[in-house]
Amino acid sequence: MAALMENYDLASTVEWLIGLHGYGTVRGILGDCFDGLRSGRTDWDEVDPEVREALSQMIEGAILAGMEPPPQARRTEEPPEEPEPT
Repeated sequence: MAALMENYDLASTVEWLIGLHGYGTVRGILGDCFDGLRSGRTDWDEVDPEVREALSQMIEGAILAGMEPPPQARRTEEPPEEPEPT
């Protein structure tokens, strides 16, 4: 799931989770990282491993329960093209 998270805009994803679980629940789980993640000032690589795992579990649980992440949560940047073998 950690690799998958690199494809999501965390600020939009946190808002999506707030809509699913409520502000207090998401804030409680993300702790000190909440404001940075919600505002987009904190990136995935800057999040503590425990918070990263909790966030991954919340997202994975929602997806497994049939919830579709909102389109704006997915980053629109195209991945860099891999060079063709020579």
